[in-house]
Amino acid sequence: YSNHHNVVLAAQVLLDELQKDGKTIRGHKAYFSAAKKLTASIYMHEGDLFRFSTKREYFTGSKRKQVWLTPKTLTLFNAMRDLGFVEVMQEAVAPHRMKKNKQQSSEAKGLTAVYRATEAFHTLLHNVTAKDIEVDTSVPRVDLKTADGSVGELSKSYLNSTGYQETVTTLTNHFNLLSECNVQAGDGNPLPQGHMFYVRKFKEDLDKGGRFYSSFVNQPKEYRLGITFDGEPAESLDYSQLHPTLLLRLIHQEGKETNLFAIGDVYAMPDYPDLPRSAHKEFINIIFNAETKEKAARRIMTATRYCIVFEDCEDLWWSADKNWRACVPREATKGCSRVHRQFYPQTSNV
Repeated sequence: YSNHHNVVLAAQVLLDELQKDGKTIRGHKAYFSAAKKLTASIYMHEGDLFRFSTKREYFTGSKRKQVWLTPKTLTLFNAMRDLGFVEVMQEAVAPHRMKKNKQQSSEAKGLTAVYRATEAFHTLLHNVTAKDIEVDTSVPRVDLKTADGSVGELSKSYLNSTGYQETVTTLTNHFNLLSECNVQAGDGNPLPQGHMFYVRKFKEDLDKGGRFYSSFVNQPKEYRLGITFDGEPAESLDYSQLHPTLLLRLIHQEGKETNLFAIGDVYAMPDYPDLPRSAHKEFINIIFNAETKEKAARRIMTATRYCIVFEDCEDLWWSADKNWRACVPREATKGCSRVHRQFYPQTSNV
């Protein structure tokens, strides 16, 4: 959101486009607010390219992906296209064109179109800087998504609960505190307000997820560690092997696993020294989180760096697809020998 005069001008240009040839629009004030929000959002998008769907069903009803994506947003975006403020760089791909075989047909998904903000758009906003963009504080502080990623509805009982009120109060106070501080990025520019505005996110129900997110968490590690508070560098706390530690605590109860790290690195896979620790960690966490052994196998066999591990785990690949080799490049399986078969059973018993 922004009330910068260039953003206001761009919003007015969009509304003029909608009202040309004697056309009228209902809810002028709401359209004007939505136009400023859309303009500011595209301006603040990191990188030249962004994905945007113009399927009407994604802007209303149960398939809406974001709270701010309304029919007004879609109408204004189409006006941007007509004015040449954005241009298509890659057309959308329909789901039926993504299907490769009958096994994958039910899960096939299309690709959303890729756009780019044009020179005309940037010229119109040439005096705008990141500090001119404000956060829309009316956005809900708790976000619930359905299984397909659409916006879910929070129950009245939860909205009236102490937990919800504490979440909103805590996040509001946190945002206000950071906004009053002199927080700067490594390049000396003020940290965008969007990086300070956190939302608690759940998936499917209030028992899944609940982590706090802002655009800041998606920044590279170097950027995040480069920020300063009143000139003082940020510090970072890292809990080593947190995921398996939590699982062990949940299974064995607090205090039972008193010597977890005596066995060394939980993510260690000494039989595969050629794989970096990041690969070990990702592989093990895939198995921790997969709903079924088959789903774990399908995800693992799409990464060529796991081919030797995958072949060694006959129980894993056999349950997924006897012809798993066809799913990875032929050259990726060269030199793989099936000499160990113990990995998956050991991991599943953790």
